[in-house]
Amino acid sequence: ELDSFLSRESSFLFNNLMLVGIAFTTLWGTVFPLIAEAVRGVKVTVGPPFYNQVTIPLGLGLLLLTGVCPLIAWRRASWKNLQRNFLLPASVGLAGGGGLFVWGVRDPVALLTLVLLIFVTATILGEFARGTRARRQMTGEGPLRAFFTLTWRNKRRYGGYVIHLGALFMILAMVGGIFKEEKEVFLKRGDSMAVGRYQVHFENFREIPRRDAAVLAAEVHVSNAGKPLGTLLPQKRFHPGSEQPHTMVGVLSSLREDLYLILVNYTQEGAALKALVNPLMMWMWIGSYLMAVGVVVVMWPDKRERAVAQYAVESRHAVA
Repeated sequence: ELDSFLSRESSFLFNNLMLVGIAFTTLWGTVFPLIAEAVRGVKVTVGPPFYNQVTIPLGLGLLLLTGVCPLIAWRRASWKNLQRNFLLPASVGLAGGGGLFVWGVRDPVALLTLVLLIFVTATILGEFARGTRARRQMTGEGPLRAFFTLTWRNKRRYGGYVIHLGALFMILAMVGGIFKEEKEVFLKRGDSMAVGRYQVHFENFREIPRRDAAVLAAEVHVSNAGKPLGTLLPQKRFHPGSEQPHTMVGVLSSLREDLYLILVNYTQEGAALKALVNPLMMWMWIGSYLMAVGVVVVMWPDKRERAVAQYAVESRHAVA
């Protein structure tokens, strides 16, 4: 039985209910068109709006619980406990949200998600800071040694926090998708187009020799406010025996955003180029690598646990 709704047990329960809700929504959205076609003979399409109406609110709730679960007390949380554990991270989240609003973030879903991301990040970093400080006081170790020893001796707990940080970075990349820009223009040699903060200048076509394919690339110079950022070569590759060319995308990546250039079509006069600006996409990769590191930390064999398990097995055999 739950002693209180304000407890770690109840937060785990709400977490599971939200996960089940997302799973059921996905299942129903997938199966419903098949049921409708079988019963009524009418094809029904379930698109992104259906999923977004349910999964976005539940996903935000899950994100909030990611920051609440590690800090809230077991059985029953008191007001002092809530104030002591959540006042600083909540203040950091609200201050960050105010700064983002002033900076120009106006989309309500994006702003709320970013506030929660800042809040959860503050709770996780606070847990690492408190644990490291406590270990330094007990052992006198330096900051780095205390941090790594703390993590290694509590692999499940702090490895889980690392996994949570990786998930936060991936969610940050998803938020960037709200602000993506897309543009498709036919450019003659020497023409330019602007997309986002980039100026894209089509110079000429270039043939690139390859053993397995004939390659036609568009030589495109990318700059920002007159500062050259590099040359991209979006391509069409023609493989022997294949009727359709293989399109290769030109990519310019940074922590802030990715620029993708696609050679859609071409003629003697010029090239049809499609440009996409995807903000924060690099954080998707950083988050996935960080999650992998956290999984390794959590699953790494522990000598003490193995010794305890071995002792338990030997004790049972001795009793038998």
